[in-house]
Amino acid sequence: VRTFDMWRARSPRVNRVGLLFVLHLAELAPLLSGAGGRLRQLAPERRRHWLSRVEHLPLRAVRELTRAVKTLVLLCYYGDPAVMARLGYDADANMRRGVELRRTEGRP
Repeated sequence: VRTFDMWRARSPRVNRVGLLFVLHLAELAPLLSGAGGRLRQLAPERRRHWLSRVEHLPLRAVRELTRAVKTLVLLCYYGDPAVMARLGYDADANMRRGVELRRTEGRP
């Protein structure tokens, strides 16, 4: 959430407003479609099922928008240093190895 919020805060105003609109629409869409409540109110399994159904709707624009938001969320999730550390990825160690390799090979 922190990385997503930072990304959103640094985006142009029109992107921030548009994304906020899409997120509010996503929150209300299950309620409006008869799924039994707002997105955050659904039990995790029902939420996953509902989102999966949306990703496969015949309405191309809805599918693409859903996949775009999902991709953005995943990029922000895996771009979070704390998440990457929990997965065993050490960016600082990789950077040190890269610097040392460039120095060893005489590259700038």
